[in-house]
Amino acid sequence: CFTANGNDGVMKVNLFDDDVDYVTEFSIEEQLKLSLDYSSKHFSNFCQFSRLSKNLNLGFSAEFPMQFAFEFPEQENMFVRMYLAPRMEEDTK
Repeated sequence: CFTANGNDGVMKVNLFDDDVDYVTEFSIEEQLKLSLDYSSKHFSNFCQFSRLSKNLNLGFSAEFPMQFAFEFPEQENMFVRMYLAPRMEEDTK
């Protein structure tokens, strides 16, 4: 479950549901604890692309921005890929 709170509102995305299996496959690095902050406005805007394709690959890493890759299985090698960088804490020193 992804949650976001910000100036633009509150957002909750639940990928796991008892009635519907939204996740078809996944891989994780064991013992990885990842906590990143993203703009809820930008995250919500990226999710609007789900109208074009229900096939979405999400990629998370501590070293790289979050990757959204919408795939179009009816067309070979056709996809839309976008990246969302996490919010950076400002250095107040």
